[in-house]
Amino acid sequence: MTAALLDDVSEFIGRFVIATTDQLAAITLWAVHTHCFDSFDTSPRLAILSAEKGSGKTRTLEVLGLITADAVHTGGSSAPYIFRRIELSPPTLLMDEVDAIFGAKTAEDNEPVRQILNMGYRVGATVGRCEGQGAKMRPKDFPVFAPVALAAIGNLPDTVMDRSVIVRLKRNGSGERPGAYRHHRVAPIGEALRARIAAWTDEIREDLREAEPEMPFDASGARVEDRPADTWGPLLAIADAAGGDWPKRARRACVALLADEQDETGSEGQQLLADIQNVFDAKGEDALSSADLVENLKKGDESVWADLGYGRSLTPNGLARILKRFGIHPHQMRDPGKWERHVQGYARTDFLDTWDRYRPKGSAPATPRPYVLADLDVSNVPF
Repeated sequence: MTAALLDDVSEFIGRFVIATTDQLAAITLWAVHTHCFDSFDTSPRLAILSAEKGSGKTRTLEVLGLITADAVHTGGSSAPYIFRRIELSPPTLLMDEVDAIFGAKTAEDNEPVRQILNMGYRVGATVGRCEGQGAKMRPKDFPVFAPVALAAIGNLPDTVMDRSVIVRLKRNGSGERPGAYRHHRVAPIGEALRARIAAWTDEIREDLREAEPEMPFDASGARVEDRPADTWGPLLAIADAAGGDWPKRARRACVALLADEQDETGSEGQQLLADIQNVFDAKGEDALSSADLVENLKKGDESVWADLGYGRSLTPNGLARILKRFGIHPHQMRDPGKWERHVQGYARTDFLDTWDRYRPKGSAPATPRPYVLADLDVSNVPF
């Protein structure tokens, strides 16, 4: 019975990784997909995240290295290494400590890595480079479609998260103890499972190419669609092919893990939009200066904007950079009755359309209010 193979894989992973039933289902299906990723239009990234070290991320990658197809366990790899390694023969890239790559001090230097991870999510994707010397230099397209798992503390860049099945691990509780991992003892078991997975996926490879799995309804009652459907589609197709309780188990995991991310308030931009709406509602203002808006966003013990890591906090310039992605820009404002100088700021009406498009499902739309320039309070703006 094919479902028994997935049961065995899940049980094997669960020996060494403390995770929920839904997380184990997602990791299992992702591991199997690495053996047949070329049957699909997308290869979802597996994001293994935690709030702190010591939560089992590296151990998860070690276990995956035994059962995934052509695994390469790496950390800090450069963009040229990644696309040249994929060109040689698409491996399963198991990338550890990715937070070091995308940290505040290194993200800009590693922007090509982010681009490859994003583009390599979809079949047929390539990156262009020039090779040769002088007049013999020629353009070359490198394929980058390959399965990738990434382990990191915190979050990954929004665009990578958007293409990922996200598993957030926690430190072991007082009554939770994973099995002892001794590579020389565990490896033969994992390799035997890998051979069984490879044999099965070879049999169903063509069927998977034609699969159109039915997507479940999410926690809000809406059917999973768009990017989440592209991400989870391959895993649900594998679960359907396996049979048993795996079709139901896979869809339950899909809904649960997507709901977990909704609880995380979505992307940085979406969270910022929601927090800005809360500030406007709390203050009852029609317009706020950039400085006043930032200071209010940073208030509160749970504000993420007061501590962005590495000693940084949100600034008016940082606010403008994020909002620029949504087509929202600061503009000059002044209160003729108090100040002769202009300040940069935002009106509530600047956000109404964007709040409507990006608000959480099921929430009420923002209430339009007229913007009166003279009502802007800039008494707290430093000059």
